[in-house]
Amino acid sequence: MSQHRWVATLLRARQAREDAAAQQLAVAHRDLAIAQQSLRHEDERVGAMSTPRSLTVASFLASMASQSAAGATHAAAGSRVGFAYQQVELDAEQLTVTARARRTVEKLSERQQAEARAAELSLEQRQLDEIAISRFNWTEAR
Repeated sequence: MSQHRWVATLLRARQAREDAAAQQLAVAHRDLAIAQQSLRHEDERVGAMSTPRSLTVASFLASMASQSAAGATHAAAGSRVGFAYQQVELDAEQLTVTARARRTVEKLSERQQAEARAAELSLEQRQLDEIAISRFNWTEAR
């Protein structure tokens, strides 16, 4: 019975680890959605920028600097999306590993329950056999 408790404790731990991995994957999906939204926003922002039409060199340079900064921000948003995709893939893989580990322990638990049930049925059968034998001996003795 203590071994069964040990397996049950291990199963609860594996389930908790799987739940944590599922939550981590959900967070990664949320971060990916936020990064994609940010990238779309930067796409719109960069797309709305027009070529500089300045009459002075200073205003032309300022306009080019703002476009350069917008391009850098857009590139950073694209990098965040790429990182978020990688994180989703890693977290999905981790969830798969933890689910597989949990299922392994579930199978062990199911096997132990089946063995315990078989042992219980065997004991019941032996008791019934003993009752039948003792009744047969009792009727023969009469």
